[in-house]
Amino acid sequence: MESPVSFSYLAICAVGLPAGYLVYKYLTPSEIGTIPHNHLTWLVGDIPAMTQSVKSGLGITHWLSEQAFQHGPIMSVHMGPFVAKVVITDPQEVEDILTKRSDDFTFSDTQKIVFGGTMPYGMLSIPTNAMWHAHRRSLSPCMNTQYLKMCAPRVNEVSRALAALWKEKILRMSEVDCFDVAEDIQHCTMDTISTFLFGEPFGSLSAAHKALNDGSAHPDVPMHNAVRLLFDVMGAAANSPLPKVAYWWHKRQKQWKDAYKLFFDYVEDKISEAKADFSSSQTSRQTTVLDIVYSRESYRGLFPEDELKDEILNFLLAVCREPYMHLVYDFTGHHVHVQHTLRAHLLERGILELEEVTFDDVRAENSPYLEAVVWEILRLARVGLFISRMATKDTEILGHVIPKGTEVVLHVGHTAVYDTEANAQNIGQFCSPNEKRQRISKPWTDDGQAFLPERWLDQQGRFDPNHSVFPFGGGPRMCFGYRFALLQLKLILVELHRNFVFFAPRDPDLDSFKVKETVNRAPINNYVVIRRYEADKDQSYTADS
Repeated sequence: MESPVSFSYLAICAVGLPAGYLVYKYLTPSEIGTIPHNHLTWLVGDIPAMTQSVKSGLGITHWLSEQAFQHGPIMSVHMGPFVAKVVITDPQEVEDILTKRSDDFTFSDTQKIVFGGTMPYGMLSIPTNAMWHAHRRSLSPCMNTQYLKMCAPRVNEVSRALAALWKEKILRMSEVDCFDVAEDIQHCTMDTISTFLFGEPFGSLSAAHKALNDGSAHPDVPMHNAVRLLFDVMGAAANSPLPKVAYWWHKRQKQWKDAYKLFFDYVEDKISEAKADFSSSQTSRQTTVLDIVYSRESYRGLFPEDELKDEILNFLLAVCREPYMHLVYDFTGHHVHVQHTLRAHLLERGILELEEVTFDDVRAENSPYLEAVVWEILRLARVGLFISRMATKDTEILGHVIPKGTEVVLHVGHTAVYDTEANAQNIGQFCSPNEKRQRISKPWTDDGQAFLPERWLDQQGRFDPNHSVFPFGGGPRMCFGYRFALLQLKLILVELHRNFVFFAPRDPDLDSFKVKETVNRAPINNYVVIRRYEADKDQSYTADS
């Protein structure tokens, strides 16, 4: 006779094995149709491989590019059993989704969570609805040529302050000493955008000068620190498999609460000042973004304050995260010959002789090599790595079915570097004849990983923008502040190349291309050897100099 104990074991096995199998299947990532993918590892999916790439300093960008060469221009990535995304690296498909298929692919839930946790009414946080269009219309005069021309002298003034700070630092160093430029460039960028928005800087560079004279390690700039902390929390949410949980945790910390209050109290005060000025005169000087908003909205009902405050932070994020990172890349000093060519170009065009460089001086038609250098920095720095979209209906990409609600990640960081003629032929191996389309933009004819501004110039030396590079996105949701970001970057470059030559540090530990990726991409090390430019002296630099 079978014992009760044996019977209980059989019963447990009869129930437990099927239940265990169901749990195993439930916690195993699921493939998305016929889209290529790595081995679907139980519970973790691709998380270990992605984490290893981040720890090595290469970042998720590098890992995804490696997967693209293995799987082709479309693949799925699985972050655990419940989070799966389709990654696109085909340049033409990326361009089509951004510019022609906005009805099929719209604003994603991930983007709403990452940015909406701090600024729920900012354009980065809301879908392309009536509110989004209303914000865009109300703020559009801030990006017109007239206002940008007015702002150029403000950017020049801040750029000169940065140059003066570095001259002081150089006086205290030997010719081979290097220093980390990232914080200074952050301060410069934050001050320029503050003058654009409010007509006055946050005081970041003034504090940096004071800290240098006082012997302090870091300047105390409460507004700058608050904005950086708010941005860092967005980055933490972007990197988390559970962004809502990440936000829940960070928003309960005193640091986040203090930073949030400090920034929005400051913006609220500036809004009150702008409203009072407009109410007292019923006219507006239109010398700040807030002036423009109130003069434009006076006949339609004022821009709701909660929405306007979020748009101010949205603008800071959109513009501040772009130029300073690109400048840091440029200042690694590995391309001294480009610096000499740029200086010669600016001298030939008479720009370096100007005390006040204008908006028109740095237009592409007037200084094409400067424009080429800027776009080559934008291309290789890859600050804007990914653009996230969500399928609004069942659709197709490159012959694969994309179910409604699937998040599609456009890897614009990959297309910017690897869109070469050789790689275009390799992409064709993964596509059927029906899926191959006529290219609109041109692939690079040479090595896409080389720093070569000349690739942006045609045979007549004119700037040619017709390439698959999207540092500011594309289509209806293209970055609102891109025109000011470009102006800012060009004017700062002119001022700094007027005064300095930049070199890589001798120490290989300080001369690294390892990166940190959050909502953007930044080098971990930002050390540079900086020398004053002197026309009558040799500007070469070697490890033995």
